[in-house]
Amino acid sequence: MKRKRERLHSRRQRPILSDTLPFELPASFSNRHIFELLRAHDVQIIGNVIRWECSDDRIDDAIYILTGIDRSTVVNSSHETKFGKVRTYRNLEFSNVDTVKEPFAFEICHREAESRKLSIPHPFSQILVANFYNDYSDSIIYYARRSPFSIRHPDSIARYSNHRDRMHERLLAKQENFEEVGKEYDQIGSFFAYRIVNNVFKFFESFRYHRAEKRFDAMMQADVSKCFDSIYTHSLPWAVLGKRPVKDDLKGSLSTFPAMFDKLMQNLNHAETNGIIIGPEFCRIFAEIILQSVDVEVEKELRIAHGLLHRHDYEIFRYVDDYYIFFNSDVDCEVIIDVIGHHLSGVKLSLNRSKTKLYEKPVITEITIAKSAISDLISKSVSSDFKLVEDEQEHEEPVYEFVSNARSRELIIGYKTILKSASVSYPEVGNYTFALLESTIDRLLADFVRSSEGHRSEQRLIDTIENILEFAFFIYAAAPRVNLSIRLARIVSVVSRALRRVRIALELRHHVFKYAHDNIVHQLRKNQVSNYREVETLYLLTALGELGREYWLDEDSLCQHLNISKDKTGLLCREQPLTHLTITVTLLYVRRRTKYNKLRRFLIEEIARVLTDKAAYARQDTEVVLIFLDAIACPYIDDAEKSTFAATFGLTAGELAKLSAVSKNWFTTWSGFNLSKELDAKRYRDVY
Repeated sequence: MKRKRERLHSRRQRPILSDTLPFELPASFSNRHIFELLRAHDVQIIGNVIRWECSDDRIDDAIYILTGIDRSTVVNSSHETKFGKVRTYRNLEFSNVDTVKEPFAFEICHREAESRKLSIPHPFSQILVANFYNDYSDSIIYYARRSPFSIRHPDSIARYSNHRDRMHERLLAKQENFEEVGKEYDQIGSFFAYRIVNNVFKFFESFRYHRAEKRFDAMMQADVSKCFDSIYTHSLPWAVLGKRPVKDDLKGSLSTFPAMFDKLMQNLNHAETNGIIIGPEFCRIFAEIILQSVDVEVEKELRIAHGLLHRHDYEIFRYVDDYYIFFNSDVDCEVIIDVIGHHLSGVKLSLNRSKTKLYEKPVITEITIAKSAISDLISKSVSSDFKLVEDEQEHEEPVYEFVSNARSRELIIGYKTILKSASVSYPEVGNYTFALLESTIDRLLADFVRSSEGHRSEQRLIDTIENILEFAFFIYAAAPRVNLSIRLARIVSVVSRALRRVRIALELRHHVFKYAHDNIVHQLRKNQVSNYREVETLYLLTALGELGREYWLDEDSLCQHLNISKDKTGLLCREQPLTHLTITVTLLYVRRRTKYNKLRRFLIEEIARVLTDKAAYARQDTEVVLIFLDAIACPYIDDAEKSTFAATFGLTAGELAKLSAVSKNWFTTWSGFNLSKELDAKRYRDVY
């Protein structure tokens, strides 16, 4: 893939786009539209005032709802002259009570029969996070650089974004004389640039890892037990300033960087001090600063009390909450583990002793062994090329023939053999395998595009794609996780889009689409929406919509997938209420299509239920804000329904109309949704 580098701007609002949402959200959900609003009006926090640039009151209601500030609070205005131009600023004062919010939590499948709760902070919390970054980015970088062990930490503010165009799309765009613009803010990975690696598997291939393997005889792998759930927010001030100084001068420490970060993390999690929310990047930064302080103390005690020198007697690499400890002596290893455990307990954390793993020379993990074998397997079992035809001498231009082949049976049997031999599970290597399949499909399509017309077998391309799809669906069926759902949806989207652009014969294209449809439907039936398996299948539902109207689900099948049944009167019902994510993704799928009238009616009633049940907490509850703003922007909900929703925030018909005019989209991209573009954007924020 070709990389393009562009300078980033809009530093104040940029964290909203990169660091405040979980990676695992549906493709239709993003902060892009809120970011554009905040950037356009230069929304910022100054002390206990939120200020924005606007000559009139047209976005006042949006600010009230996004912040949860009481509507009785008066908006004040002022004028400033900048560069010879008079600018009008409007502002609202807020109290600490206004900053205490309830995040919207959703669950994903983490391990077999185990879920993980991820959270979306309230929009006002996200604005406060962006403001905190703006005020304290230098402090974040300083306190995240202290550890001698950390291999993933903020090192500087990111100045550039990198775009990676798919090879086959670049070739097609060149043929079609087409150029895509406006990518800058769609492709931001994170607010900070990170050292030393941004993915733990890169560490196993790095010079540092191989150097440690040469120097030491063994490696111990350990991790912090339930790290994010166990973090005590007050431990950040303790970590940075020291526990005794903080307790001796509580009042004086309140205005410091660590105390402000502590308060921010509490307030966005409903004033909770035990545990921090999981998902957004800024939460990993909070944990990183705490763990860096532990690293500093561990290195110091090992050196002074035990005479063990880092990189001489041992070497530790820490990736977020995972430790990789290289050593020569078993006695030294026990000392190191004990010292780490002791200092973790000082910040109310602990090692998960039951999950430690010991590796002796050659120091190579099961996952590394499996990855190497999987790479070889795919290289041998899938091939594509465009070969110069030697006997076509009469042509002025070179003639290239497309050749390809894939054997799904060989791939599946070989894959199972590798996993069994290396003692690894499907989830452990699934993401890596799908990454290889994505690049393989890109190369396959690029070879087809570069070959000469009349010398490319469409049937051969289709056969190869179907074999790759069969292998991909086999892996997904064994481990239906969010990251694999994203990659599988991306493969389906790339294939469907490419087959339309290269003008493959309709019956051949239908063969692939029908194959993808049948496999997706099978997975939807097998993995119905549940309390902790929601987002996984929503990606497949969205990908199914990419195939075209011939492949739409019927209403009964869709209801069955969503665990929606009929009561005795024939009305749709559900034991557990649907959440914002399922409601909006399903609405985006059914649109105004007549065949889904009953289901659409049910979804609208579910929105009304959420707004009614949580009306008393509308100013604090994140789901209320998300679902209300998405509902009033939804083109598939009638204005009469939207007027009833407006009562949740006490809006008149005129105020609702004014709010609706602010943005076509808020969090869900109703207008102009492009699955391929959204999934490509996620490539720059791959889960850590």
